[in-house]
Amino acid sequence: MKTRAIISIIMGMILVLVMVASGCAAQQATQILEDAVGLEASEDVEVTVDQGEVTVTSEQGDVQTLSGDLSEDWPAVVPVHADIEVDSVLRADQDGKLGWSVMGTLEGSAQNIYEYYKQALSDWNVVMDDVKERDTGEKEYNFRASNGTYLVILWMMDTGSGTNITLGVEEE
Repeated sequence: MKTRAIISIIMGMILVLVMVASGCAAQQATQILEDAVGLEASEDVEVTVDQGEVTVTSEQGDVQTLSGDLSEDWPAVVPVHADIEVDSVLRADQDGKLGWSVMGTLEGSAQNIYEYYKQALSDWNVVMDDVKERDTGEKEYNFRASNGTYLVILWMMDTGSGTNITLGVEEE
């Protein structure tokens, strides 16, 4: 599935959750998402909304679920730091491989979280380790490490007034 289609699915999942939370009929919201994603991905999809989770299933059997909680199969070898305030969790089963993404904000220091993950994954193969300061004063952190089974992707943007974070894990 194309990256653009995946982004459309994620945005659509968020839209469905908002529509259902605001009182829109779940069936109407899911039909809107199915039509939008189907057009973007050039395939039919099935959307289900159940207890705060939105699941999109493609014709090929790929499944993506957006919720507010970590799934039970989140890899135990990848810690989720206590300072991460989780906004949403995406779990994807695509082409027989699992992937997870935690999206949220930080209550603590981005630098401390960055150092925490570098230490926690210190025996892994570091694929990327980059910190950039922008002209605006914002700091962008990118850290990727692999243990041969999982690839961990940590991305943070510290704006000075808050930090957005995405912690991703992909089966290799």
